[in-house]
Amino acid sequence: MSIEWGMEYSDTRGNELLDMIASLDLVIVNWGNTSTFRRADACESIIGLTFATQRVARVTSDWSVSEDYKASSHPYISYSINNLWEKPPIIPERRIRKIT
Repeated sequence: MSIEWGMEYSDTRGNELLDMIASLDLVIVNWGNTSTFRRADACESIIGLTFATQRVARVTSDWSVSEDYKASSHPYISYSINNLWEKPPIIPERRIRKIT
């Protein structure tokens, strides 16, 4: 878990994952703090993450967790990737800091 992707606190596994993401020069595309895992006992968490390069992240839009599909504790995640060959809009970089 990590506050970097919308959780209330960070733990060791979350920090290790952030280190890996930073070492690969990737970013997390998740927006907001919508749960990506839900159990019938009301346990919810954000464990479904979407990674992308900076270039792809700049042209990614409409990231969302589906509320329609109920047959799994892991709802569908959808997003759009716009034309990579057009000049992307200028969006501030969402770099992941390396935890030491």
